[in-house]
Amino acid sequence: MQVTPYTELRLGRLIYNNWPATAPYEKGIDIMLTTDLLTHSFKKNYDLAILVARDTDYVGAIQAVKNNGQNLEIALFGKETGSRTLRDVADHVIPFDSQLLRNCWKNNHPDRNQRVSPITKATA
Repeated sequence: MQVTPYTELRLGRLIYNNWPATAPYEKGIDIMLTTDLLTHSFKKNYDLAILVARDTDYVGAIQAVKNNGQNLEIALFGKETGSRTLRDVADHVIPFDSQLLRNCWKNNHPDRNQRVSPITKATA
């Protein structure tokens, strides 16, 4: 993901409690995403944000982004009944499933140092 043009990668930290009996879990990423959503919203760095998350803790941040004049769509895995609060606050819901992900990754992507126009990116 680090080589994908126009993409910012934020990594949290893994917490290991009783490992290997219990899988590690991630901490801190929700605050990083919320900070980015709000900071870039207030700077008017985007017109549309797409959040891939299921955590209803984002509802306040989503509403703040919308109150600031930007649109926010949410991509959700799972059934239409899941994450009802997120679905209600988002401008649009993108169902994330295997059909959406089909053919997303291709071997003929441009060099990471080469700028790509949105039209080329969308059709590549």
